[in-house]
Amino acid sequence: MANKPDPRLNRHLSIQEFIQAFGKFKRIMCNAYPERREELDAYEADIINIHNFHGLKFYDYHKIFSAKAAALLREKQVKVDWSLRDRDILSLITAGSSVNVCKICNLIDHATQYCPLQSSVQVENPSSRSSSSSNLQSVDKQGRSRVFHEGREMCNNFNNPKGCYRKVCYLLHQCTKCRATGHGAATCRKSNSNVPVHSSTSSMSSKGINRRNQIQDDYPRKISCVKLQHQ
Repeated sequence: MANKPDPRLNRHLSIQEFIQAFGKFKRIMCNAYPERREELDAYEADIINIHNFHGLKFYDYHKIFSAKAAALLREKQVKVDWSLRDRDILSLITAGSSVNVCKICNLIDHATQYCPLQSSVQVENPSSRSSSSSNLQSVDKQGRSRVFHEGREMCNNFNNPKGCYRKVCYLLHQCTKCRATGHGAATCRKSNSNVPVHSSTSSMSSKGINRRNQIQDDYPRKISCVKLQHQ
């Protein structure tokens, strides 16, 4: 019985469970080594940051990192600074995995539920949540249709006549009509080239009709002049 492995050691903790468990470990450790509080606080913050980007991969990182730190201390008497991220371990466990990105603005510095673009949307009850979510996905906070190109949202401000007013804009500055990057939809020559063609065509057709009517009106007078000359 003494050699039977503890099944709790193989359980994958959620981020909430990890924070609770690590908090107990940190209190015990800091009672014995108060100087390590800042180091362990930095490690906990880094774990939360890894979770925000890579989801449950954070716990794989923690298990490998803590095992490596314990082995170095036990076998080589080397103390590992837990406040420094081990990028080799992180690269190993996140290779080939997708990064968590916001589904609204495609940024990675926040989750979808914390996106500032949806701050103006208030969900009053669960029944209206689905309709509000669908409306949020289709229009921006000014009620304009949201257009995406290759997975990125295109900037509606850039496509307006006044252009984009943001100093730093993470949206795609690309024409929503022809997909060019040098101009917005308001100044797109390709999409607006049909407008003058129609107007000029109608103008030319009206001029042709007036000219034809004038010729028909002048024709009897010309015939009369020819008859008088022959007489």
